[in-house]
Amino acid sequence: MGMPVRWVADRMGITPSGVSHLERREATGAVTLEALRRAADALDCELVYAIVPRAGSVSEALERRAREVAMETLGRVSHTMRLEDQATSPAEQEAEIEELVRELLARPRALWE
Repeated sequence: MGMPVRWVADRMGITPSGVSHLERREATGAVTLEALRRAADALDCELVYAIVPRAGSVSEALERRAREVAMETLGRVSHTMRLEDQATSPAEQEAEIEELVRELLARPRALWE
């Protein structure tokens, strides 16, 4: 933001070298949330802390996981059914996967058991 280090240090109640130390800790991932909160206050900013899925939204991540679990679960059942000459069609398998995905999403804890 182009603010002088001395100004930030004064607002935080620390020395300019303390600000430099804070910047180094932030760069290495060793800074505390409290230190970041104080720095944000000194800069008249809000600290925003979030954990977000690497790709997509939370709901997309849950649906991906539900599909993985459903396919793994139904894959074992399908294998057994094929051995017993009771295989289902690809359309029936897809319908079963979709149904299991809906069930899993209704109780997300089951996705991680």
